[in-house]
Amino acid sequence: MDTPEKTFGLTSYYDVLLEGNNSNHESQETIVVNSEEGLQELMAQINSTRKPGLKIPSVNFKKETLIFAYGGQKSTGGFSVDVTEVRNEKNLLHFNFELIKGEGDIATMSITTPFKVIKVKHDDKKITASI
Repeated sequence: MDTPEKTFGLTSYYDVLLEGNNSNHESQETIVVNSEEGLQELMAQINSTRKPGLKIPSVNFKKETLIFAYGGQKSTGGFSVDVTEVRNEKNLLHFNFELIKGEGDIATMSITTPFKVIKVKHDDKKITASI
């Protein structure tokens, strides 16, 4: 279990904008988004099977960057994507994500595609991510 200090340390670098179990993105990957066009494209994919769709977040891309982290296609529910490490270096801010399996024996028996979208203030640093 993370200590409160560690949890505070990680979350002080980002805000969670969206998360869920249906991204419509079948592969496990991270995508760093620096433009309104990129945001619109990825949100269109997430919203492709939703009526109504999720609200598209408001982002100032001059100061902020988004990271879309996808857990890939899973045959059951109970999975989530979480930030597990933030490396803050001189010219780089790197986020490590991990696919987390929920605890317990009972899970929804349906295809899921877990995801998390975070917003990062970039302060002229390069933003990278991996899962």
